[in-house]
Amino acid sequence: MHPSAAPPIPSDQLSPPLVSPGVPAIAGQGGPTDLPPAATEALAAADRAEEEMVYPNTFEGPEKLLEMWFKPSLAYVGGGPSSSADPATLGLRCVPREQWVVMLNLVHCEVLNVIAAGEVEAFLLSESSLFVYPHKVILKTCGTTTLLHAVPELLRLAREVCGWDHLWRLFYSRKRFMFPDRQPHPHRDWNHEVTFLDELFANGSAYTVGRTNGDHWNLYLTSPNPVALAYSPPSSSATRANGTVASGPPTQPPSPTRGLVAHDHDITVEILMTELDPEAVRHFHRAHLPLEPTTTAAEGGRLVEDLTGISRIYPHARTDSYLFTPCGFSLNGLTDDGHYFTIHVTPEPECSYASFETNLRLGSTGRGAWEEEVEAYSPASAAQALKTLVEQVTDIFRPGKFSATVFKSHNVEKVPSSMMPPAVHGPSDGAGQRGPLSSDTVPGRGAESGPADLQSQFEAWRRFAESLPPWNLESLASYRQSDHIMYEFDNYWLRFGYFTRI
Repeated sequence: MHPSAAPPIPSDQLSPPLVSPGVPAIAGQGGPTDLPPAATEALAAADRAEEEMVYPNTFEGPEKLLEMWFKPSLAYVGGGPSSSADPATLGLRCVPREQWVVMLNLVHCEVLNVIAAGEVEAFLLSESSLFVYPHKVILKTCGTTTLLHAVPELLRLAREVCGWDHLWRLFYSRKRFMFPDRQPHPHRDWNHEVTFLDELFANGSAYTVGRTNGDHWNLYLTSPNPVALAYSPPSSSATRANGTVASGPPTQPPSPTRGLVAHDHDITVEILMTELDPEAVRHFHRAHLPLEPTTTAAEGGRLVEDLTGISRIYPHARTDSYLFTPCGFSLNGLTDDGHYFTIHVTPEPECSYASFETNLRLGSTGRGAWEEEVEAYSPASAAQALKTLVEQVTDIFRPGKFSATVFKSHNVEKVPSSMMPPAVHGPSDGAGQRGPLSSDTVPGRGAESGPADLQSQFEAWRRFAESLPPWNLESLASYRQSDHIMYEFDNYWLRFGYFTRI
């Protein structure tokens, strides 16, 4: 998006969320509103005038991304596939709208519009996006926002509104900034950000993924906190965001399996692009579009979706987009089953950047039943779906460079190398490279291995292989993969690749 964002909307005038087709309406929700062009043009230019004198015609597009999980799944707050409870009456969805506005003020961004579908509410912000689920919050902000200042406030909201004293997990990530000395504390230096989070959490770890002397990706995450697993039944007197009282039948706490299955299929794909082709991003400038003076930011956003092909990525999703003045673009998209995707574009040639992020399961349309899509998951089809998605997105922006990350949860124990089949490369040769397995490490090759042992080992390997994040990006047209890195964390895999245009 662009530094010319929109002026704040008073909390009592925020547009109520839309509801996707096929999703039951939530009491008090209606349609979107939009800001007039004059208000859009009046965006906080004064707040950034001093910065623009130092960095003329530039904007920090790369976002800071925060995920705070207070529970591992919707099941732990009384929702889920077999629950009759309205997700909008559960957990964090009970936080009043004005309290989200207060939290976002600490971060220095404003709400432009809100939509909802299924269990998620999506806030389109002047600097990126906020997604609120009953059990977790995802906040993504660009520019010189102070995203980490939201963490203590989110902990307070969860404690006071939901009665949750403990956080299940936290994830914070960002790519290397273009203009790091422009960032306010603690975001100017990765070490300062780590210190800030370490003072709040005793179980955190920090990582740098990629080349430290080049473009790289920083990640901070906490290990799972079992204390947070205490079941929180929906309150009979919980207050909805619209001020009405939520009530419903009592629900039973989830079984361990039910909670783990939902968590096992958490996946996030991010594509972060720089050096965008000027011709490819010309439609993200208002001056290059056939717009009337009265065309609203939302109307301009919908036109950009159609002209660029963004509307074809997930054609069945409900989208909420915004074309900034004089340039820049933001979009939130929701599917009927409550998954999201989001796109943000800074098209200026001096600092061009675009990001794409989604938590849709690869190969999913977002229209099928959750249980059916879990059963139908195939690593091979997911890998092909990832390649198709990356090609769709990069064809729109034609970046000179981009990184792709796949962050996927799992509940499968790591398989020892002695259990891997012959086709899989085994232990490290000491130089950081994988070497072929010897006969001593191949299951079934030893005299002590029988058919039953081999079958057991094969099943263990199959479960392990299916837990890995999919990847099929080595042969992308027009791009060369220069880095391919995989990490294993507590119950998560991370796969990272860096690509340059050939």
